[in-house]
Amino acid sequence: MLFEYSKETTEGQLKAGMSREEVRKVFHSKVYEFLKTPLCELTTDAFYEIDVHVHYDQKTNKLIGIEIYQPNRIYYKENVILLEKDFKHLMRILNTNKLAYERDILGLSLENKKLGVYVPHDEDESPECASVFVHLTDGGSLIIKEK
Repeated sequence: MLFEYSKETTEGQLKAGMSREEVRKVFHSKVYEFLKTPLCELTTDAFYEIDVHVHYDQKTNKLIGIEIYQPNRIYYKENVILLEKDFKHLMRILNTNKLAYERDILGLSLENKKLGVYVPHDEDESPECASVFVHLTDGGSLIIKEK
């Protein structure tokens, strides 16, 4: 799938506050529920056929974030693809386009931690971006460009 992050909450098909049923209709794919950690009270939806996990607020059971895995793609500003196979290439593109980001031990984050690129083996010679987490509760939405 091809996604695009938008700062606008009205543009995308996926936005904070959606119910599980609404999200499941958007993805129209078989869903599996699992507990992300033993401390979770609510399950996470896993759409294995399309490599997406959907996270819900523990109190309201409403959409708060989406984790997108390879081989999906997610566009960011200036048509930057965040879910790059080559993390070093992503870093070069972000730097070339002068796009602000923060590095940490898990990868990098953008938009005040609304977008997180997870790189599990950053120390490897050719590290890969494994997933992108899009936190939607403070605004923004995801547009599905192609399924």
